[in-house]
Amino acid sequence: MLAALSASGGVPAWVILGYVAAGLASCGLFYALIVSGLSERARDGSLAVPQLVVAVAIQLLFMALAPAVAWYFVGVLFVVFGFASLRLRPRHAVSAVLLAAAALAARTAAAPAARRRAT
Repeated sequence: MLAALSASGGVPAWVILGYVAAGLASCGLFYALIVSGLSERARDGSLAVPQLVVAVAIQLLFMALAPAVAWYFVGVLFVVFGFASLRLRPRHAVSAVLLAAAALAARTAAAPAARRRAT
């Protein structure tokens, strides 16, 4: 989807490359932690909460970098929380959703101010 938007001029190619690089780096990091056995020291061997935090941070970062396609990253957040909820306790899932919603609201509130400074 992002490649199609880039081809049509809706988003710069560097955004796509950065997004793919961030996703691959995140997956590689957590894969290495799980395969090495370091994740077994944590309460949750699947590292669901850290993975959720990193995934949400990536989405928020790219919402800031490419506000024209922020809707795409918000949609990805639904997928992230859908999968995270399979491993999280209900209390953690609700806390994570509320924190991400607050971060998204802060990001959205900051966007008009950033546009005013740019013009």
